[in-house]
Amino acid sequence: MAAGSLDASLEDGGRAADAPEIPTWVMFVAGGLSVAVGAAALIWPKPTLLVVGVLFGVYLALWGAVALLIAVAGEGVPTGARILGVLVGLLGLLTGLVLMVRPGQSVLTIVWVLGFWWCVLGVMKLIRGIVVPGGRLWNLLWGVVGIAAGAILLAWPGIGLGTLVIVVSVSLILQGFLEIGLAAAVAGERK
Repeated sequence: MAAGSLDASLEDGGRAADAPEIPTWVMFVAGGLSVAVGAAALIWPKPTLLVVGVLFGVYLALWGAVALLIAVAGEGVPTGARILGVLVGLLGLLTGLVLMVRPGQSVLTIVWVLGFWWCVLGVMKLIRGIVVPGGRLWNLLWGVVGIAAGAILLAWPGIGLGTLVIVVSVSLILQGFLEIGLAAAVAGERK
């Protein structure tokens, strides 16, 4: 959730930092929400453009707000991780708001907004995976999935609504499972 920084800040050889104890249930819920929204869009693949825009917009706005709150409220979070978390949270929140304000604008608008969001999120997750030892594999995988999803959307911006729904849905489901895996890794390290 994305939740760009829904993974707790981990330091000291992969052990969880003491101060920014983000409840792992929040991380699990974020992952579950990603899977649920992605699955819902796959189960009902023929919604109108308005429904697709609003559904993804609400999801991204909530996801971005939670990521932003975690980045700002976490005590003891390293400055670099805090900055990445704030950037990802703001980007998710703004992307969601754009989709909610202009949900029926066009498939092209949704494709560009989501493609850009996923590419930036992917790059930030790759950076986090390289810099922060805890949850490294999950962050790296999440980064690759994000960049791939964004690149697909940006490479073919003229895709139809059906293709958009499939790409975004599958990407959300993969992202959700990666969020859940990261939450499980953080929970295991906290024991």
